Amino acid sequence: MSETAVVCPHCGSRQADRDPRQRSATPAKPAEPLELSKDEVAALFSVRGADVMDFDEPRGPLALIFPAPDATGWGRVVEWALTVVAAPLLVPGFVFALFRLRFFGNQMMRASEATLTLAIGTSGALSVWSLAALAGWGSTVTAAVVGGGVGALTTRLFIRRRRRRRAS
Repeated sequence: MSETAVVCPHCGSRQADRDPRQRSATPAKPAEPLELSKDEVAALFSVRGADVMDFDEPRGPLALIFPAPDATGWGRVVEWALTVVAAPLLVPGFVFALFRLRFFGNQMMRASEATLTLAIGTSGALSVWSLAALAGWGSTVTAAVVGGGVGALTTRLFIRRRRRRRAS
C-alpha cells in the first residue's frame, strides 16, 4: 500500500497512523519564488500562446450582441443594425435568462448560437408580448415589434452561419 494513502484501495481498511484530520507537527514550507529573466518570461508566453491576442468568435450570450470579428464593412454595419432592431427582444430576454435560467453558467456559455437565439428570442418575445398587453398596446404594434425582433435575430443568425460556412 502507498505510504501516503489513508485508505487501502483494495480492502478499504483505514491506516491508524495516517489520520488526515490531524495536523503534522512541522508546517509545510512555502515554495520558493521563481526567478526568471525577461527573455525566459517572453519565451514562456510565446510557448503558451499568450503573446498573441486571440479574437475568437464571441461565445455565449455575447454572440447575440457583438458582431463576428471577421465581419468588415457593410456586414459589420448590418449586424449592428440587426442587433439594434432586435434589442426589444434581447433586453427582456437577457433579464429573464439572467434571473430565471441561471443563464451565465457553463452550460449556456457552451451552447450554440442557434440555441441561444431560440432561448433568448422566445423568452424576449413572450416578455414583450406580456408587457405590451399590460401597457395596453394594440395587437398590430405588438406583433410588429415582436415580429421585427424575431426577424432580425433570425436574419443575423443566418448571416453569421453563412459567413462561417464560407470561411471553412
